[in-house]
Amino acid sequence: MKTNSDTPRALYLGLDVHKEKTSIAILEAERDAEPRLYGEIGTTQHALERAIRRIAIMRKGRNEKGTHLISVMRKGRTSSQKCLST
Repeated sequence: MKTNSDTPRALYLGLDVHKEKTSIAILEAERDAEPRLYGEIGTTQHALERAIRRIAIMRKGRNEKGTHLISVMRKGRTSSQKCLST
């Protein structure tokens, strides 16, 4: 039987994408959670994959299993949402 501790927790990543850099904010899927700035990275696929791996490793270090990463990207006036699993 699954309990609340067995269910995967969502982690929301906000990505503000610009030509030279991308800002990343993190929001835990908990009541009353405050978003926090993770930092800025270069706007390349390699930099984004590296940042996501680091965030996933950071979460696994806190013994959180089955985290679902949900990213919300904003580029210009449009936005999109993508779900990633770790």
